Amino acid sequence: MEHPYVPRDLQLPGYVPVSLSQSTILTVYGLSSLLVVSLVWFLSGRSRNISKLDRLLMCWWAFTGLTHIILEGYFAFSPEFYKDKTGFYLAEVCKLLLVLNVLDNY
Repeated sequence: MEHPYVPRDLQLPGYVPVSLSQSTILTVYGLSSLLVVSLVWFLSGRSRNISKLDRLLMCWWAFTGLTHIILEGYFAFSPEFYKDKTGFYLAEVCKLLLVLNVLDNY
């Protein structure tokens, strides 16, 4: 099966195309992010001496930190994600991000 990555002649034996739609991936990511940010906002609001700016910054750091640790961590420690046939969410995200990155560079 031909892959969408550059260089085109790169051999990726066992390549499996993205099986989840972009909208599914973005919906799961958005809802998960909203849950994390809401949880941090709620828990930080229990302390009366934390300003709104500090609470917003806590939400931002939780969002970006978890995004980078989870997504980039999976990418770094699962170098054969492109062979995944199970539809595992993180493998699908990595496949989609690489495809979008390749399309963006054309």
